[in-house]
Amino acid sequence: MVEEASFGARVAAAADPARDARGVWEDLGAAGLIRELFAREPSAPADDARRLDSLITALDSVLPTGTTMSVGVQVGATIPLLRSIAPNHPRVARILADILGGRTMVCVATTEPDVSGSDLLATRGTVRRTDDGIVLAGTKSWVSNGLHADYAMVLLHDLPGRGLLGMSWVLVPLDASGVVRTPSTTEWFAGGGLADIRLDGVALAEDHLMSPRGRALSQMALASSNERLMMTFWARSLSRRALRGARDHLRGRASAGGVLWDNPVVRARFAALMAQWRGLDAMCAGERRAPTGPRERMALKASSARAVTSIVAGCVDLVGGEAFRDGGMGRLAAEVGMFNLLGGATGALEALLASHEAQLLKGADNDPM
Repeated sequence: MVEEASFGARVAAAADPARDARGVWEDLGAAGLIRELFAREPSAPADDARRLDSLITALDSVLPTGTTMSVGVQVGATIPLLRSIAPNHPRVARILADILGGRTMVCVATTEPDVSGSDLLATRGTVRRTDDGIVLAGTKSWVSNGLHADYAMVLLHDLPGRGLLGMSWVLVPLDASGVVRTPSTTEWFAGGGLADIRLDGVALAEDHLMSPRGRALSQMALASSNERLMMTFWARSLSRRALRGARDHLRGRASAGGVLWDNPVVRARFAALMAQWRGLDAMCAGERRAPTGPRERMALKASSARAVTSIVAGCVDLVGGEAFRDGGMGRLAAEVGMFNLLGGATGALEALLASHEAQLLKGADNDPM
């Protein structure tokens, strides 16, 4: 526990809120913190979960939401995906070494305009094989770190019409001819580097294909599991920050000869939000002790997304109009809506969970309920 506290303190000290996300990433790498987070092999998942929790909690305490999201996506999704591919791909192995050292950033591009982000099989972007290599075409939208990254891992159809068997990851240098990056049109998540990326006949060598045909979505499922764990830890930290802010406001706001905190109705409403947070905290504690698998993490992500949006919205209600001042909690309430999207849309995850009800409803004694 002391070691984890020390790790979190070093992360907070290295993460300068005056720096953009790329600068923060470079500083974390230079301090050896990214490599330290991934120093352990998968055989020690509990250590990884505890360190991931310490890192995202420390970042949330000092950085704007968009910058925390930028770093969180790198450690929660991008690096686990690169690690799963690197042993069989020399180019990816070299880039993995650079990203662990904070010398480069890689974004993951899956969502497309006019296509449901939850339906990856509807991807329209394509890989065309030629005698000289491959040619890419398509557009990706809302790419976190798209403005900061040196490379993009892009999900494309390699064999259109083949469903799962036709999907491939392609490693795209973002300075390649035919790549066009534009900032996503949003005022939210400042520092997150959100971008739309267009691939207009991008010609690359064939070794930019990152995985055999048909493996892309199974590899993404592994990365999504890690990202959902990161999001759950972040939801817990963000909710606690909102609760503390609401509590301090209520204790300092004059009302009826005292302060708002003296009102039993107000305290009861706050207590109800605290109860939600304690449930979220208990889920995180369980993952720190004994990390679960992909199916359970779908449930974690769906539950934590609903909890954080409910808790922050409840805190805004308690704070009232003051929440909508510049930099107030009202902006945070809008931005936490992304917890229902990043790492899998909550509704889509809940639909998948319904198909696994038998396994998820089993108790510790394997009651076949």
